[in-house]
Amino acid sequence: NGRKYHSIAHVFDVLDPNSNDDLLDIATLFHDVVYYTIDGGLSEEQHKVLDDLIESQTPTTLILKRSTLQKNILLAIITDLFGYEPENPISPMQGSNEFLSAVCAAVLLKEVLNVEQIVQIAACIEATIPFRPTTPEEGGPMDRLHRRLRAVNTKYSLFLSMAECNAAIRRATILAYWDLRNFSFTHPAAFLDNTWALLPETNPTLRGNSYTFSEYQHAMLKMHRFFGFLQAPQVFVKFQNTPSNYSELEQATARNLNIGKSYIGCKLVASSILVALAEMTAGAGADSPSNLLLNLHKSKDWTPRSSVENQYDAVVYQTIYYGRSKETWFDIPQSYLAAYLYKTLGASTITDLASTYCAENPLMKGKELLQAIPQDILKQVVHHLIQSDPPRSKSLEVNTKHLWC
Repeated sequence: NGRKYHSIAHVFDVLDPNSNDDLLDIATLFHDVVYYTIDGGLSEEQHKVLDDLIESQTPTTLILKRSTLQKNILLAIITDLFGYEPENPISPMQGSNEFLSAVCAAVLLKEVLNVEQIVQIAACIEATIPFRPTTPEEGGPMDRLHRRLRAVNTKYSLFLSMAECNAAIRRATILAYWDLRNFSFTHPAAFLDNTWALLPETNPTLRGNSYTFSEYQHAMLKMHRFFGFLQAPQVFVKFQNTPSNYSELEQATARNLNIGKSYIGCKLVASSILVALAEMTAGAGADSPSNLLLNLHKSKDWTPRSSVENQYDAVVYQTIYYGRSKETWFDIPQSYLAAYLYKTLGASTITDLASTYCAENPLMKGKELLQAIPQDILKQVVHHLIQSDPPRSKSLEVNTKHLWC
């Protein structure tokens, strides 16, 4: 099972405890039913529900059967609500998982709910497609969904009033908020807990009991790229006056994204240094086990040099040093090695190292990265690596001498 974040527990995290809205609660239960990109495909039960609709499916694209949509009005309505066209490929980023989840809800509930109720549930699930842009021409994701809901209402002669359409999109906006509310958490460490819970879903090598230096580094690289792409206005959606505290949510999200990018950038630099050193020892990086990486990160025997206070962000440093709020089986909350690098080198240097040597193909630029690290700092890292990995110690001593000669 690849689901570590999008598990049953996530459903209860998303459920609004103050809700007295049955349609919102039902939509919450169904919103992540399908996640074929993580599950490795559809389950047997999902195939029974969805096979008639799917023309073809790969990990990156989904194509719908026009013939099924021509004879199944309910599925045609949901397809129009999502803004899809039959035979046009749909990617996970465009909402293929959310769409199939909405279809499952429609098929399984059609005997107990009317079409109007099902359409409102589907609208809620559509709203959970994350990180979409707002444009001057089309507005935000909820504005576009509102227009499609009204178009569906007219095209298929549904009985939703304008007030009900508005209420449906406000309800959808509430679910979208609850689905991503961790981005606005007050404590950055709690926000990063959710980020770390997602890592095994997008990095299958982290799901087992062990992984290599380079596999961990690759996970940090992917998350660093994600944080570099994501902007605060893309996280929370809004419609009319919902949510009423949108400005505060956006500000909190911007703060967490900035801290998160610095945090992950520092972890990326630290892991890239270790991979580069491991690669120097007869290309043994692929054989470096996860327990060695964790031992290096959790060792408290790292003493940062005195640094000017404004060279680093105190909140970022504390988050790295004291750690995230929760442990995961593949990583420890604290990273004393990364904290040492961050406080000693400073925030701007870490950012430069991450973007210059680690952002594209860090394996190709490993030696350049090592040459960019001050010798006294690199000697500290090598010393700790020698202490932690005796079988590699002689090779490390021989192969790193040229770095400070």
